[in-house]
Amino acid sequence: MSGRGRCPDCAGGFLEGNGRCGQCNGTGTNTQLDSAQPQCPYCKGTGVCQTCGGSGLRQFGADYPTIQELFE
Repeated sequence: MSGRGRCPDCAGGFLEGNGRCGQCNGTGTNTQLDSAQPQCPYCKGTGVCQTCGGSGLRQFGADYPTIQELFE
């Protein structure tokens, strides 16, 4: 299967993601209260989704490994 679809790691959006980091909701701050690190470890404090680079869309298909390839 190839094509484009909604980024699964964005903070929100229906048909396409909103481009914000899903872990910190785009704030860039660490939501783990027991952590000494002030920045979000997923987006490194930028607030931008690292999976899609802020576009809200993700390319599915040849560029990404299949689930079987991940466990080989």
